[in-house]
Amino acid sequence: MFKRFFLISVVISVAIISCKNKEKNTVVNTSSKDTTSFFPVIELLQNDADDVIKTPYYLYQKSTDMLTKQVIDSTVISREIFKEIIKTIVSIDLHSKAQRESYIENSFQDLTTSSISVVINSKDTKTPVKSITTLLDNETNKLKNIYIILESENSDSLITTKYYWKAGKSLNITSTVSLNKKIVKETKQFINWNDKDAY
Repeated sequence: MFKRFFLISVVISVAIISCKNKEKNTVVNTSSKDTTSFFPVIELLQNDADDVIKTPYYLYQKSTDMLTKQVIDSTVISREIFKEIIKTIVSIDLHSKAQRESYIENSFQDLTTSSISVVINSKDTKTPVKSITTLLDNETNKLKNIYIILESENSDSLITTKYYWKAGKSLNITSTVSLNKKIVKETKQFINWNDKDAY
């Protein structure tokens, strides 16, 4: 009788401990999800931009109407103007909980470009940042390029802005205005500080 009572007590104790462990594991997993973060692409972008600002590069910009192929403007720009131009992309926030839930990240090795690609795509159609693609050097892991696509709606038109950042070299910004899925305006702004291939 005593042995039977002892065995029952052991079984009940094990069951209670098991339940407590499950509850503990659940809490740990939830905490792990909350601390999930994306690849620090904006931090890398900011670091490269800081180098442009503090280094005495010759900052030159050219704006072109892509529909007529006519140059709109071609001039030297100051550091202050440069900071205003990149303010939109360096202020992108991917760290808040709401943002983490709106995006998904994938990475892979791109053999054609000898790069590691990190792609962050939006899962929510309402988010202005649609995608961020980062290319890192396959051997050194240094930043090569960043490609960012933004979208916004204005009345009955769709505005798409594409940023192509070449680390340590230049920035291309293409802005497109579409009306009823037809492009009615497209401009390209090229900013060069160290891109010798552009000449």
